[in-house]
Formats: sequence, structure tokens, C-alpha cells
Amino acid sequence: MTEADNDRKAIALKNDLTNTVGGYTDRHMNLMMLEAHSSGAIDIYERNSLLRAKIDMLKKTKMIDYLKEVTEEVGESSENYDSEKEAVLDEYKVLKGKISELNELFNQPEFQNQAKSMRNSAQIVEYLGTQHGIPETIIDDVYNYAKFNYDIGNYEEAYEWLGKYTQLAPSTHTHALDAIWGRLASAICSEQFDFAHDAMNQLRENIDQTAGRDGSPGALQLLQQRTWLLHWSLFIFFNGLSRGKELLIELFLHNPDYTHAVQTMAPWLLRYLTAAVVLSINSRKRKTIERDIVKVIEQEEYAYNDPITEFILCLYVKFDFKKAQDYLAECETVLANDFFLRNYTKEFIENARQIIFETFCRIHQCISIDMLAEKLNMNTSDAERWIVNLIRNARLDAKIDSKRGHVVMSDQATNPHQQVIDKTKNLQFRTSLLSTFIDRRLGKEKGSDVPSWAMRDDNNERRSAWRR
Repeated sequence: MTEADNDRKAIALKNDLTNTVGGYTDRHMNLMMLEAHSSGAIDIYERNSLLRAKIDMLKKTKMIDYLKEVTEEVGESSENYDSEKEAVLDEYKVLKGKISELNELFNQPEFQNQAKSMRNSAQIVEYLGTQHGIPETIIDDVYNYAKFNYDIGNYEEAYEWLGKYTQLAPSTHTHALDAIWGRLASAICSEQFDFAHDAMNQLRENIDQTAGRDGSPGALQLLQQRTWLLHWSLFIFFNGLSRGKELLIELFLHNPDYTHAVQTMAPWLLRYLTAAVVLSINSRKRKTIERDIVKVIEQEEYAYNDPITEFILCLYVKFDFKKAQDYLAECETVLANDFFLRNYTKEFIENARQIIFETFCRIHQCISIDMLAEKLNMNTSDAERWIVNLIRNARLDAKIDSKRGHVVMSDQATNPHQQVIDKTKNLQFRTSLLSTFIDRRLGKEKGSDVPSWAMRDDNNERRSAWRR
């Protein structure tokens, strides 16, 4: 291994978040992350160490075949696992037998239609008891069967039966919240990310609605639940979900409760928020998003920093392009070995180069292509082609002076008349509202019965702004 490889390995190892994120995820998800390290860009962990970590986690599940396979790969005896597998199969038969009659009912279209027409779970359970002799204990049987399927790695079956559990169990049932978490975990592990997103929204709604209610979890417990939800959401947002990065930014950055959870409990999540912002460079709300993320990163720099967050600070706060260039080189190594971001490495680097270029162009009117190539970690010919593509795609208002080897920025000054129009376009409406508010206050002081109305809106419709 060369010295450069050793340096890259040291950077990857220093910035690896597998163990940190794993403290807030389910062990089945941790297995997914450990498996990814086996095929990482750099072998930052010894193969034997990864296998033993898998064994420790698998022993807490019922995936006996998987455990046996990994144990044999380490070179240890796996004779005891045959008897354990038989015990698991016996338990599976017992649990499946308890829900077999209910399973037959759920497969009947007639029962499905009746269940949909019933207002709540209590009516369904009552119907099962009076019409089919199925006791109320079936609710616990369904939950136990679903959880068992999850433990043996049968995630799709677990997801399906946890859905049936939610149809039967009232919201106050012992395992009601556990079932929502379990459904989310099952969808993630089975890589059904659209279903996982639905389950995540249901869980988020449950957490947010319980806040402030009598008997609800305390502030610390709600904070912990939101922190767990943020970590689990990474599996959804970075796995091909439509608008995944935009949704992550909305949850992590523009929802005060969850932003507070990031800052208080898990500042390392700023890596994924920052990456999502860079990957969303073409968003219509880009300027607002960049301003907000820079503010949060500055506030939490004392608690957490890595090459990705430092890259943003160097560009937008310190304007240190040399350090930004160095951090970008490190970003490539960190991203390539991050479970959630490794598939976005190339896109991140491309967008990061564009951000460097745009920031540099705000300061300079005429720029040497050689200098830009150095700051973008590219050779001169590649840098020139890259800039040409930006101009061709109308993402940059500039031209190239080939003789001098310069990029010349166009004058982007805004017409002063347009600036006046932009500043005053809402002035009439705002003045009318202010006048109406003053009239209302004066009317109250004089005991007047004059009603208060808002002035006409853009649709020329009159509407009440306040109710007396």
C-alpha cells in the first residue's frame, strides 16, 4: 500500500460514522452498514474484525443460517447452530398456527370489505369474536408473529403483519408505538423505500401529536425519539426516493423540533444535511438553504466538523479557496466510504466544483483558467471543457477568452428601475393593511361599530382579515 493510500485510509477511518450512527439504528440496519464495508472503496477495517462484529449482532437475532455462515467464515465451529435452528423453526410453527385462522379471514375479499367499513379496531375485534370465535388475545399473537418474522429476517412478512396489527390494536395498546417503529424498520430492511417513507411520516405524526398531551412522553423522550427517527430516515432519503434530498433538508433544517434534535443530540448528522444541500445545488430555494446551513454549521463547529462541513465554511465564511480545495480532496475519500453517500460521490464533487467556481466568480471579473483548474483539482484542458459545458447549459453567464486563457464574467448588475419595482411592488397592499388596522384600533377606542375588512387581494375579492 502506497503512502497516498495510507493517507486516504487514515482520513476515511477518522471520519467514519458507522459506529456513531449505529448507536441510533436497529441491529438489522447495522448489519446492512457492516456488509457495505466489505465492498468499500478502502478497506478501513480488517475483514476478521467486521465478521466478528456481525456475529455479535446476529447472536441477538434469530437469523441462524446467516450466523452459521459468518461463524464458519471466521473459522469457528458452528455445530450448536443446528439445534438452535430447529428450535426457531418450532417456535415459528407455533406462532403461525395461532394466526392461521385470522390469516384465512384476511385473505377473503368479503372480510376485507367488512373491515374497511368498520369505524375502528374495536369493531373489528368484536366482529372476530362474535362471528368467528377469535379471542381478543389475537392482537398480541399477531404482534408476536410479526416481530418473530422480523427477527428471522423475513422483513416483507413482518411489514404485512404489522399493518394488520395496526388494524386490530387500539392506539393505547402496549405495542402500538413499537409496531410503527417495526413497520418502518421492516420497510427499510426490505428496501421498500416508498413504503418506508409512508411509515416514517406516520411515525413522525405520532411523535409530534403526542407532544404536550397529558400522559405523553417527557421532553427528553420526545427528543430521543426524534433523534432516532432522523437516523432511520437516512436509509430512506439516500436510497433513490423521489425528492429524497429535498425532503431531508425540509426535515433536518426547516423543522425547528428536528433541527434542535440535530444540534442537541446528533451534530454528526450535519454531514448528511450538508451533503444534501450540495447535491441540491439546482434547487429554487438554494440561496435560502445555503444561508441556513452555513448558520447551523457555524453554531455547531465546536461540537462537530468533518471535511464536508469544513468545505462549506471555507467557501461561505472564511473565503479560503486553498483550504476548500484541500477539503474537497478529503471529501471524495470520506464520501466513497460512507454507507449513505457513497453512491453520490461523483455528483457531490461535480456540484462542489461548481460552487467553488461560482463563489470565486462573485469576487473576480476575469479569471485565469489555469488558476481555476488548480482550485478545482482539475487539469487545464478538463477545466476548460467543464466551464464550456456550464456556459452551454446556461448555468453560467460568462465567456471564454481562448487567446488569453481567461474566463470573463458578464456584467450581472440589475437595472436600477427593476430594483425599485421589486422593492415597492407590495407597498400598496401593505399600506392598505396598515391603514385598515389603524382604523380598527381607532374604532375600538371610540366604541365604533364599523367592521374591519382587508382591502382587495390579487383576485379582486373582498375577505375578512379579522373577526370581531
